[in-house]
Amino acid sequence: MMKEAPEKDTLDNEALKAFLIEKEELDEELWKKIKTKTEGTSREKQSAISLIFDNYPKVPSDADEILIEFASNEQPLSVRKKLATQISKDEVSLPGGIYLKILNKLSRDPDEPIKTQISHLKKKFLEPLFDLAKFVNLLLELEQKTIFKEFEFNWLTFLPVDQMLNLLNLHKEGKDEEIKQMLIRVSQDRSYLDKFKKDISGIQLITHRMPILTKALDAHADKKYELSIPCLLAQIEGILWDIAVDNHIAFGTRIITRRGRTTDSKGAYNLVAHTQMYNLMSDTLADFFLDKIYTQSYRHWILHGRKTDYANADGSMKLVMLLRAICNVAKK
Repeated sequence: MMKEAPEKDTLDNEALKAFLIEKEELDEELWKKIKTKTEGTSREKQSAISLIFDNYPKVPSDADEILIEFASNEQPLSVRKKLATQISKDEVSLPGGIYLKILNKLSRDPDEPIKTQISHLKKKFLEPLFDLAKFVNLLLELEQKTIFKEFEFNWLTFLPVDQMLNLLNLHKEGKDEEIKQMLIRVSQDRSYLDKFKKDISGIQLITHRMPILTKALDAHADKKYELSIPCLLAQIEGILWDIAVDNHIAFGTRIITRRGRTTDSKGAYNLVAHTQMYNLMSDTLADFFLDKIYTQSYRHWILHGRKTDYANADGSMKLVMLLRAICNVAKK
């Protein structure tokens, strides 16, 4: 359940942690029931939507794809109406990236009542959460690649939508340094890191890396950035390759491009930029990795020993948050 936004403009450690949707233990019987309903009648699909929204922390990330699929025009009108009703409620427990994708699809629905319902969301949301009039304008800006594209942390797609909007509003007010310092404090908070470690330790693709990741995260908390940064860089890249292999995108040093052609990878850049990994990660997350991390002046020079002045809290924090975002991809 989405928690109330803090009354103050600035955001502290607890404020951000409160908005991170922590997954609980998977309810396998519930998930089996949901999957069965998604393949049934329109009424059963509507029931599946309700079950996902009411039990979001207990279902796997695959449920996100179901909701996005149900927002498409190919679905029965009754299913799309049900989804529109659910996201219009006062309390919505979805990560911001998923919420935006659903809202964006429904805003283009051919059914006029659905488009009207989406346009009137501002009348349905609680004022303490966020001003939805601003949100509607922001959505248009996102589509035009303006505010959101220039926002330094637009790749934090695991944040619920209202928290991302709070960060965006601070960005528009010129408070980027305040955002950065808040994220550094959160990323070094021991309770936050303990929950993070526990959450990712059960991911099949991550488990064998936990001894290394634990030490890297501890080094970040201890401000030993000389150790945390190169270690996280290497492990993040390794996780991306594991995800690609698991999804039959890569095998050995070969990759399958989005056009179906098999070729030598020549590094993680091509893996992310030219295969389905780009879509799995979302464009903002993939672009951040390609433009800011996997570069000669940063990743290459650090891991090849050419750069020695890289140790700082900002760089280490971004890698911790990048690790969290990529681990969310690994869950799928």
